[in-house]
Amino acid sequence: KVTYTVLENELTRAALTVTLTNTTTQYYASSYQMQLGFSEITNLTAADPDGELKPKITKTNDGYLLDITFNKKAVGQGDKLTFTITFDTKEVARKHGQIWEINVPGISNPEEFQSFVVSVKVPESFGKPTYIKP
Repeated sequence: KVTYTVLENELTRAALTVTLTNTTTQYYASSYQMQLGFSEITNLTAADPDGELKPKITKTNDGYLLDITFNKKAVGQGDKLTFTITFDTKEVARKHGQIWEINVPGISNPEEFQSFVVSVKVPESFGKPTYIKP
């Protein structure tokens, strides 16, 4: 689940809540890699149920690669591990005169996700959207 909260200064706060489900009895995920397709992010934080996480962040041609090692483990089959990542970016919302353009990135491999939910929150001063695609 991703929530983009857009502010009037063109800054957007992205909050990702990810739940991993262990599908085996023999293995568990001790870490996770995620590619963020933004060329600039700030104020990155990450956490799992046992506390703060310190992701290794690598700048790539496609944005940033996060390598996250978990505090908590989902050891048994069907066990779930939920973790969060938050960051700020100025690459989602742009104001052109009186028009706000908000571009939310998609995901590169949708088949790897059981579900993917995106929410966009904007100030009331933006008014109602005139055009949404898709």
